Amino acid sequence: MADITNSKVWDIKELSQAIKNTIENSFEYIKIKGEISKPSFPSSGHVYFSLKDETSLINATIWKWSLSNIGLMPEEGLEVICSGRLTTYPGRSSYQINVSKIEHAGEGALLKQLEERKKLFFSKGYFSDDLKKPLPPFPECIGVITSIKGSVIEDIIETIQGRWPCKVVIYSVPVQGSIAADKISEAVEYFNDIEKNKITKPDVLIIARGGGSVEDLWAFNEEKIIKAVFASSLPVVSAIGHETDTTLIDYVSDLRAPTPTKAAVIVTPNKDDIKIKISDFLKRINYSIYNKIEEKKARILFQKKNFDKLENFLSFPNQRLDLRINEKNNSINSLLSNKNLNYLSLKSKLGSPDNLFYKIEKEVEKLLHEVSNLIDMKLNSNRLKFVEIYKNISPKTIISFIDFYNKDVYSNYLRVETNLQNKLFIHEEKVNSLLRLLQNKNLSNLFDKGFVYIENEFGEKISELKKIRTSQTVNLKFKDGKAKAKIFDIKLN
Repeated sequence: MADITNSKVWDIKELSQAIKNTIENSFEYIKIKGEISKPSFPSSGHVYFSLKDETSLINATIWKWSLSNIGLMPEEGLEVICSGRLTTYPGRSSYQINVSKIEHAGEGALLKQLEERKKLFFSKGYFSDDLKKPLPPFPECIGVITSIKGSVIEDIIETIQGRWPCKVVIYSVPVQGSIAADKISEAVEYFNDIEKNKITKPDVLIIARGGGSVEDLWAFNEEKIIKAVFASSLPVVSAIGHETDTTLIDYVSDLRAPTPTKAAVIVTPNKDDIKIKISDFLKRINYSIYNKIEEKKARILFQKKNFDKLENFLSFPNQRLDLRINEKNNSINSLLSNKNLNYLSLKSKLGSPDNLFYKIEKEVEKLLHEVSNLIDMKLNSNRLKFVEIYKNISPKTIISFIDFYNKDVYSNYLRVETNLQNKLFIHEEKVNSLLRLLQNKNLSNLFDKGFVYIENEFGEKISELKKIRTSQTVNLKFKDGKAKAKIFDIKLN
């Protein structure tokens, strides 16, 4: 049995400090693999959780000043590797690890977590196809959210400028790391809040980055980004990684592009294709108008041939008129004959002297003559009216009227054709104007003329001296490469 007679007497504080020094000196910097349990995020800004395996558990702390470099935020059940310093907490005589970096324990764990998040977000309705927004057919402004470092942004801009003349607004963000999800979410909200930020409203957004491992692309699986894209009033196209890479933002976005370059192709029409379509449309319009005019001409000629036979149609009414005149003549002759018989009968009955008979005979002859004249006048009047009507409905008159109508119809078609041609000419001029604008904005042409493209350290275009400050470093883009320059003096006009 050990002799404790001469053993040193420790106070608690002194012993706790000694243990702390021993542990910290023995385990300066270590890595621990385990499963995260009960993560806590108090208002102090620090993060507390536990690391456990099948049999043991150790406390872990992330100080708020280390969060920006932590790499991965703690999440319940996540299998990770924590790097940091082992220390003790004297107030409770316990030990813990102060974590400075967190990594996924393996791709399998990441994929498992990805599948769990996918199910969770699907249950919340983030991935509903019914809420997908259509892309604009002819965008005037495109917002791009990506890092200005690397070739992704250059490929997107080059592709857009080669296909369709429109404005491109770039929001530079980190595309991996602990702050990537926050910055990308802020960018989506920025483009949607045009009144607050006073920017040109994009018609569509592209969120893009190049390829990488599952861990490299992990920011695009965070709920912050998923919520921001889901709430966006602007249509969003995701273009993350290569064609085989899949992240959760691909499910919530309105359309997934296999690559960033393909995203630029998807959101823009091809000006050359549009020009061909307009030309084809003009040809079809002209052909349709020509066919309509020819059809009307054929119908008019057919009608004209029918009216040339108008006399055949009038022959029957003319025959009927002759029959009616003959009937009237027969009726008058019959009436005169009856009057004469009545007269002879009356004469025989009177047996009057010759003078009286003579007067009566003269009076009757006069009356018969007046009646005959009246009937002849009436018949002649009716015949003149018929002749006048016949003249007015002669084939030449009708054909003349038809020709006038045809000329009016043809004039209307010419007027319609002229209006269509004018409208099509206006649209074609608009397209040509856009093409000229695109040509003027082509950087290659400007480079050939000796111009230099100037950007600030954030990759934003500089077009005015008032946007430059002394001692500022700027990027100079030439036709064959890039250079950096420092501003020493500024002179405004």
